[in-house]
Amino acid sequence: MNVQVTNQTQVFMGAEQIKEILHLRIEQADESFLRILHAMTEAYAHEHLEESKEQRIASYEGA
Repeated sequence: MNVQVTNQTQVFMGAEQIKEILHLRIEQADESFLRILHAMTEAYAHEHLEESKEQRIASYEGA
């Protein structure tokens, strides 16, 4: 994977390009950044799971 990232803001990046850039940044990251990234992704996953659970409950109650 050969990804070159510039300082320019890329407004119209697709998901694959974003993933490539994130993978590159993770490979270059120090422990501090990795801890921040881990906390952020865990918080997102927890929130997403709660939202999904609420949607399933609402659809069950509406049936």
